[in-house]
Amino acid sequence: MKELVTEWHLGNMAIELRHEGEGWVLFPKTADFNLLRTLADIGYPIIARCALDVIFQDCAYGPDIADAMEAYVRKPLSEPPAPYLEICRKVNWERESAKSPKAVILAGSNSDEDQESLLHALRVLPENMRDGPILAASSFRDRRFIEAIVELAMSLEEFNALATGELREISICFNTWRNCGFLSLKEVDQLLRRHESNDRDLMRATRLMNYIVCPTWDQLPYPAESSLRI
Repeated sequence: MKELVTEWHLGNMAIELRHEGEGWVLFPKTADFNLLRTLADIGYPIIARCALDVIFQDCAYGPDIADAMEAYVRKPLSEPPAPYLEICRKVNWERESAKSPKAVILAGSNSDEDQESLLHALRVLPENMRDGPILAASSFRDRRFIEAIVELAMSLEEFNALATGELREISICFNTWRNCGFLSLKEVDQLLRRHESNDRDLMRATRLMNYIVCPTWDQLPYPAESSLRI
């Protein structure tokens, strides 16, 4: 595969990956490391390709990869670059967990093989290595992916999920499905309660609902002690 692209132009604005130290860093910077997400929300079509270039650039800066993954799944390409797809399809998820961000290229894929690969990745990747598959799952309007994310979410310990960022990504999944009308808040609540474990160390449905409804509001149980109603 030819050398990856490291510079993109949006009118008079230039976005670039600069080699600094031992890795690549995206410029310009925003305070919340959300440059690509913001541009994707505005609707720049080039951002999806830019995001993939960042994700497939080995040694890219962690927060930039996270930004790129979230930006890409907002509107994945119907025909992603074949060389990137080939790289992703060759990944052994059980042995190459560090490559999990590359799974976002499977977002929205119509291929049964790609969808099964994504579901397999969700099952076998270790905690803190599932960010790409979790976000890619949000692009599918398919009950298999909902069940996979619910089971994964309710198997987590809350503190660990906060620390690894998986809680944020899981919340993005449910909110994506809610916002497009595929799931209602009531359905989400019912699904989480149905999969809740008797192990009190694992995620509670009320706590996860807190994060889904308001990611920064993590003090009160949902909904008994809040003004929110399902």
